[in-house]
Amino acid sequence: MVDRRNNKRATELPADANRVIGDEAAPARGERVRSGTRAAKASPTQASAGSHVLPRRAERRPEMIKQRRDERRQVYERQRRRTLFIRIGLVILGLVVLGGIGYVAYQRMNDDGQPAIQGVKNYKYAGGQHSTEPVKYAEVPPVGGVHDPTWQNCGFYGQAIRSENAVHAMEHGAVWITYQPDLPKDQVDLLRQRAKQPYMLVSPFTNLPAPVVASSWDHQVQLTGANDPRLDQFLGIYKEGPDTPEKGASCSGGIGNPE
Repeated sequence: MVDRRNNKRATELPADANRVIGDEAAPARGERVRSGTRAAKASPTQASAGSHVLPRRAERRPEMIKQRRDERRQVYERQRRRTLFIRIGLVILGLVVLGGIGYVAYQRMNDDGQPAIQGVKNYKYAGGQHSTEPVKYAEVPPVGGVHDPTWQNCGFYGQAIRSENAVHAMEHGAVWITYQPDLPKDQVDLLRQRAKQPYMLVSPFTNLPAPVVASSWDHQVQLTGANDPRLDQFLGIYKEGPDTPEKGASCSGGIGNPE
């Protein structure tokens, strides 16, 4: 009996002891509650930190757009400058090419601005100087200078004619084609056909420096024959050419009877 009571007393604790136990246990629960509160309070902070990421990206977006626009603008400007330089280079190249062509063309022009013909000699004589006396000319045959007041009628002549009259015909725009007296007949016939054209004067000439010589006022070329291609070129430029003193004057009604 004694033992049972003792055991009962041992198991039954005073109320103060329970309070002590309760007081000792309460802080632990409170501490867990406070830690839970801190954890709960930390969650809005983390959420707030995460929420700041999107606004910062949104704030940087206009800067990124501007940067990309600047990069595209720089690329465009580089391409535009490159294109401009290419165009300028092509223009300069074109000008150089045109200048070269112009220079070559200029080199092929004579002093009168006419296309140059190989072997053409150019002179300067004033027109309108008449004389009935024989004239000693510097060129063979003559190409201008003092001449007879009466011009030679244009056409073909089988005999030599006076230089003073022929020079007057050149003053009116005629081309005087002279040929060596021993020129082959077939070539003489070619010259005869040419003499049928307006402002053409053809005749033999002694002591001629070439088989055929074509002369106009201030211009002359020595030819290898009647079929020399330079003859057509000479006629195309110098018959009634720019240096003719009395261009358009008659080549008939003067002296001589052409065949």
